[in-house]
Amino acid sequence: MPFLSDPVLKTLLILLIGAAVGGVIGWLTTRYRSDRRHAADMAEKRVQIAGLTEALQAKTEKIEAVASDLEKSTAERQRIHQQFLESSQAEATAQGRLERLAELEKTIIHRDEEIVTKRSTPSTTPFHA
Repeated sequence: MPFLSDPVLKTLLILLIGAAVGGVIGWLTTRYRSDRRHAADMAEKRVQIAGLTEALQAKTEKIEAVASDLEKSTAERQRIHQQFLESSQAEATAQGRLERLAELEKTIIHRDEEIVTKRSTPSTTPFHA
C-alpha cells in the first residue's frame, strides 16, 4: 500500500482509527450507563408502585369499612324511624282514647247530677199506691 508510506497519511489514518475506536468505546460506555440508570429507575418505579398499591389497598379497605358502617347506620336509622312512627301512632291512639274517656267522664258526671237532681226534687205527679 503506497499511501501508508506517507507519514502524514499514516498519522491521519491512525488518528481516524483511534477516534473511531474511541467513539465506539464511548458509545458502548454511555449505553451501558444508560441501561444501568434505566434499570435503577425501573426498580425505583417498582418500589413506588408497590407502595402506592399498598396505600390504595388500605384506602379501599377503609372505604369498604366506612360503606359497611354507613349501611349499618342507615338500617339503624330506618329501624328507629319505624319505632318513632309506631310510637307516634300509639300516642295518637292513646290521646284519642284519653279524650274519649274525658268525654265519657263528663257524660257520667252530667247524668249523675241529673239523677241527684231528680231524686232531690219532689215529683209533681201524685204518687198512687
